[in-house]
Amino acid sequence: MPTASELIEEYLKDNEQLSENSKISYRRNAGKYGQLNMDIATFKEMRKVAEQGATPNSKATIINVAIMLTKNRPQIFNRLTQYREELRDQIASDRKKKMISLNEDLPSYESLIEELKNQSGLNYLVNYLLIHNGLRNADLELYYSKSKSPDDNSKNYIYKNQKTGEIILIINKYKTAGTYGKKTIIINNKRLAEEVSKLELKDGDALFKLDGKPASSKTIAQRVRRMTINKLSEGEVAKIIVKHMIDSKNFEELRRISRSRGTSMETLLSSYNIYDDK
Repeated sequence: MPTASELIEEYLKDNEQLSENSKISYRRNAGKYGQLNMDIATFKEMRKVAEQGATPNSKATIINVAIMLTKNRPQIFNRLTQYREELRDQIASDRKKKMISLNEDLPSYESLIEELKNQSGLNYLVNYLLIHNGLRNADLELYYSKSKSPDDNSKNYIYKNQKTGEIILIINKYKTAGTYGKKTIIINNKRLAEEVSKLELKDGDALFKLDGKPASSKTIAQRVRRMTINKLSEGEVAKIIVKHMIDSKNFEELRRISRSRGTSMETLLSSYNIYDDK
């Protein structure tokens, strides 16, 4: 009697490149199907599990697990896929309403740049990387390295070239690493280099610590939210960036943000575009 949890473990073994956060999400949502036998469970039973989600988006995330695990049952697979499309229509409608509200409430890009000047130390570094590179919280799970080419490919690193002052980020662990691979981001900014130096980081030091040890991903996300200008989420900062690039018609810069964030242009211009009313 294969349960969703058992089947998802097989899937994860075949997809080891997935981030830890993705694995946690898959396991959590698979667990919601309990002891249901995925070889014989009905569409109605699986939909009932998905309906536990509080929003169309959470319901779609739950049902997506069932879709992944029922590809050998065409009729059920097709009904689940159709249900997910209905949820996506609801998500798009809700998103349109939210985007209209965000357009009215979010601060301008220019105000973020102006306020960035008043930041210092780690606050400056975090806000700079979000505003100028569109990074996610997970990208900021950084360790300082004295080497430009650290050996451990399971971590993210920040390195300062002592001769040129360049700040180099080597990002191995992030949401879309399975699609885009390792990211290397080179930043030539004198003020940023000065603020990094003020942190007095030693080789191997974690950028974020808790009780002397590297902080967890959850703790980092919470700290980043408290540190950002206006306490914006990284997603809200990305929306401000995309709006500014569209307004200024600077699509080359938007492509650079796409590469540094590890997000396709298509996704930036849909999921992060407050002008998109689809």
